[in-house]
Amino acid sequence: MKTLFKYVSAAFLFCAALNANAQTPVPTYYECKLSFPSDIVAACPLLQKGDTATIIVSALAGKAKADLGNFAFTTTTTSGVPVTGEGTLIASTSGGTFHVTALTIGDPLGDHCSFVNLDLSLSAKVYIWRPHHGGYF
Repeated sequence: MKTLFKYVSAAFLFCAALNANAQTPVPTYYECKLSFPSDIVAACPLLQKGDTATIIVSALAGKAKADLGNFAFTTTTTSGVPVTGEGTLIASTSGGTFHVTALTIGDPLGDHCSFVNLDLSLSAKVYIWRPHHGGYF
């Protein structure tokens, strides 16, 4: 019985060690701050000098940094101009980089500026969402 207990204990500890090092992906939110480069500001009259935009991207990430794929986003500039675009997220649960590859600034059906084949590297910081004191609503 003592020997059986040793084997069961060893198996339990082995399984616990495997779980501690598991690369189980978890839902992670990233916040990326886009400061528009001067050439894009000069080419798009809808932007004001100093405009920025915050991009929030959500992905299933693991502990190791990996290419998490392409993501579309919608946001607004600090002056209220709508911005849509897409980019590639390379990140882990501790952060990473979001590479913006295309932008449409303004109303896609009205006045707008489009930029493709971009490579704007943004720091993707882990965003921790906290509900307000009033609850979720």
